[in-house]
Amino acid sequence: MQDFLSNELAQVTHGALRFLDLSFIGYPLLAFLSLFVTGYVVLYRQRVARGKSLSVRLFLRAFLSKGMIFRSSGRVDVALLVLNSTVFPVLFGWMMISGQIFVTPTVTALTHLLGSHAPPQISAGAQAFLATLALFIAYEFGYWVDHYLSHRIPFLWHFHKVHHTATSLSIVTVHRVHPIDTVVFGGILALTGGVTAGCLEWAFAAPFNLMEIGSTNLFLFAAMIAYIPLQHSGVWLAFTGAWGRVFLSPAHHQLHHANDPTLYGSNLGSCLSVFDWMFGTLKIPSAEPQKLTFGVSASDHPPVGILDHVVQPFLDAGRTTSSTAPAPLAKAS
Repeated sequence: MQDFLSNELAQVTHGALRFLDLSFIGYPLLAFLSLFVTGYVVLYRQRVARGKSLSVRLFLRAFLSKGMIFRSSGRVDVALLVLNSTVFPVLFGWMMISGQIFVTPTVTALTHLLGSHAPPQISAGAQAFLATLALFIAYEFGYWVDHYLSHRIPFLWHFHKVHHTATSLSIVTVHRVHPIDTVVFGGILALTGGVTAGCLEWAFAAPFNLMEIGSTNLFLFAAMIAYIPLQHSGVWLAFTGAWGRVFLSPAHHQLHHANDPTLYGSNLGSCLSVFDWMFGTLKIPSAEPQKLTFGVSASDHPPVGILDHVVQPFLDAGRTTSSTAPAPLAKAS
């Protein structure tokens, strides 16, 4: 038992250190550069479709608005970005990689219930692709579950509410997250990812290969670099129809942030909208931009200053009672 725990701890520590290396050095720079490349392509296509041109000045105004610095909401975004640049990798990296703890028990349980079997006759490339895809879907499911609970459980809502107090969206709003929100998120990902990894290890009858960049799942890495930052940029890129039921576009996420009771608790996914579709929390945006206001209702007593955003959720959570509830979930469209 002691050897097992020592081995698991060594794997968790090694994985967390690799994650920290990517987070502190590679990811912020790549995400920032990729955001501008992806964002320019999106805006350029939208402008050309309307018969207009796109100047560098207009492009920079779209992504680097005055609200990022000169509005109080923007200053909180920047302050929490600085805080989470140090706290987030430690909390999220450790909790996510600790999913390894769930792998061995899952393999043991499946072997006990279904027995062992010979490795399937598939190529290493196919195995790597299936494993990478499965773990990405496990991440998406864990994200949806965490987000759903954060909007349903009053205690969790007080910490998650920090993200929703943003009254303007920008490329740094994605980092407007309370550390406790990150701890809960990482714990849920550890469970969904660890159980999925155990199922894969049992299915392949051997440790599985994974397509990674910097120790991060290839699909998730691509999403974090080229897609997720766009969701808070304010650019109205909408997926409608069938595509809108599979992929969660930046417009989907803007609806999620809207201070509109008919939209509360909608579009809870990260990159995929399939779980919102399955569980009735999907709101598909219109192709044309909608006029939205962002933030939380006055009854939620939004924090005022930067310190308030970190300390006040603890005080509110401590006073939480069963009668205290966040905004209700929206009904699916």
